[in-house]
Parts: sequence; structure tokens; C-alpha cells
Amino acid sequence: MEITLTSEQEKIVNRFLESKQFESKEEVLSASLLALEEWEKGYSELKGMIQSGLDQYERGEFSELDMDAIKRKAREKLLEQKVLEAKHEEATEWTDEDWAFIRTEGKKLVGRQVKPI
Repeated sequence: MEITLTSEQEKIVNRFLESKQFESKEEVLSASLLALEEWEKGYSELKGMIQSGLDQYERGEFSELDMDAIKRKAREKLLEQKVLEAKHEEATEWTDEDWAFIRTEGKKLVGRQVKPI
């Protein structure tokens, strides 16, 4: 098979060859085709997920987005992560900012004043 590249495409191929990432034009083409197949697979999966979401919407299978609940859940996960880190690390490695985050987010989660550590 013979392939004709534009000058811009040739520059790209040559750039890969000069960087020693590939040893031949054929290797560059082969890697490009594999990357294209992966992209196509991901694109097809994304299209399927979007269609599934649209179908669910059409059937009325959805709920309103609650940003406060999403933020609360994210804060809880981050706080949980910080607390786990504290159990496995020396507390002296933590910055004042880390401790302030835990106090602030902890107060929000429990809804009461938390005494400084």
C-alpha cells in the first residue's frame, strides 16, 4: 500500500523519528492506527453512555442535581482522606493549613464548633 502524506503530516512523522521514539515510519503509522482504534473505542463508549442517559431522561428516570449534596459528599471524602493520612503519618508533617482544613470541614459536617487541636 502506498500512502501520500501532506507536508504537515510528514513533519509530525519526522519529529517522532528524530525523537527516537520510533525507528521507522511504519512504526509511527502502526502506533497512530492503534491510538486511533483506542480513540474510536472510547468515542463509541461515550456515545453509548450519552444515549443511555438520554433514554433514561425520556423515560423520566432522573432527579434534580443537588449541588449542595455533591459538595458535602466531596468535603466528606476529602476530610476522610485527611484523617486517614493523619493516622498513617507523623502529625508533625502536616501543615497548619491541613489542620485548619480538618477543623473547618469537620465543623461543617458535624454542625458544631470543634476545638483547635
